[in-house]
Amino acid sequence: MPPIPYPFVPKSTAFLLPGQFWAVPLHSGLFACGRVLRLDPNTRRLFLAGLVDWVSVEPPTVDAIVNCQLVAQGVVHIKTILETGGTILGHHDLEADHAWPADESSTWGYRVLEVLAEKYFGAIQQS
Repeated sequence: MPPIPYPFVPKSTAFLLPGQFWAVPLHSGLFACGRVLRLDPNTRRLFLAGLVDWVSVEPPTVDAIVNCQLVAQGVVHIKTILETGGTILGHHDLEADHAWPADESSTWGYRVLEVLAEKYFGAIQQS
């Protein structure tokens, strides 16, 4: 497969790879980070996504998310990326970050990752 040009807007999981990430804009004006954790070989619409323990005033970059751990994970539809940022920004190897997905995960609606990010990072900002 030829190198994937970043950024790109995914229409299916055909060009997704574990380790790819996207920005999740928050109501505060900050950005959280969603990550592709695992693909489902039986579908081109569902994948395991994770919320990264990272927040900033700028969208995530490869250098910014190095060694960031996962806060939460769930099985999502490809529309989750479109609804919570829309663009795959880059790729960083999950193994390099020791970001191992758990074996069991719940299924999330399109905006659950965004809601979790709002709760998690809102709580951190208030403490």
